[in-house]
Amino acid sequence: SDERWAEEVDNMLADGVKYLILQDVANMDANGIWTVYYDESLSVFDNAVNGGDVVGSALEACKGSGIKVFIGLTMCDSFWLVGNFTGDYELICNVASDMVRDIHARYYKDYPTEFYGWYFTPEINNMINCAPLMGKMAKGINEVIDAINETEKSLPLLISPFTADYLSFGKVAAYADWLTFFEKVNWRDGDIIAPQD
Repeated sequence: SDERWAEEVDNMLADGVKYLILQDVANMDANGIWTVYYDESLSVFDNAVNGGDVVGSALEACKGSGIKVFIGLTMCDSFWLVGNFTGDYELICNVASDMVRDIHARYYKDYPTEFYGWYFTPEINNMINCAPLMGKMAKGINEVIDAINETEKSLPLLISPFTADYLSFGKVAAYADWLTFFEKVNWRDGDIIAPQD
């Protein structure tokens, strides 16, 4: 409710929170069913479960508070099992690119101060389901960056990768994989890499 949002914003302000990250506002489950948390108009979501307009509610609740909102894009449940070995990662990157255009057109003009940036939800990592395909992982992010550049170039993209010893090919391989990833992404001034570990 609006009242609960106001309460949460007050709590965030009391705790010194300056940025709110909406993790993902469209998620595809293992059966290919989407749940969407904003007022969308994309055909890929024609049969989606409507989770309410979280994007609009968050931006409105943060209006005038000084809290900046990063809007997360897409995620799929299969990412943790298969990474980029199936077409799911490519699909969610394509959908995320369309979402950037859709969400920007719907919300940015009304909330240019609160709408601070984008969050790329899939957590890129060096586990065996991602590491061998770092070039393809970077390609998906570049599609999202291209869409951001078409809308509002000044909005940063935030990603939060992690490294792991478990289910990995080891530190030497991880170095090469991460080097490939960081060299192939078309980073822009202001984009944010916030490692988890």
